[in-house]
Amino acid sequence: MSVRRQKDDCFDATPPAVAAAVRVVLSRRPPYIHTTETQRDTRFKTNVKPSWLLLGTDMTIELQPSPTGTQVVAKTASQWFIAGDVFNYYNRYLRDFFRDVKAELQSHRE
Repeated sequence: MSVRRQKDDCFDATPPAVAAAVRVVLSRRPPYIHTTETQRDTRFKTNVKPSWLLLGTDMTIELQPSPTGTQVVAKTASQWFIAGDVFNYYNRYLRDFFRDVKAELQSHRE
């Protein structure tokens, strides 16, 4: 069994601008390790590991153009042997990621 979470948001920016913001956020270590861009400006894969005490969690990020900007979908999946999320870590990983992308986009608008 695995814990899976998904969150999406739409940003009022072009896909290349959002992809650049995602790259900046994912370059921060910790919590992101083993980051790859599997499809240019569209799909990213990383492992969220906020501390050496916690196991890493796989996260995929997909960007899609939308009429109002760029739709971003992020998904986490725990290791197969984790049956629950008692401390709500997986939702927090997603929430923090989207907060950081939003902040990065806003920093370039000012």
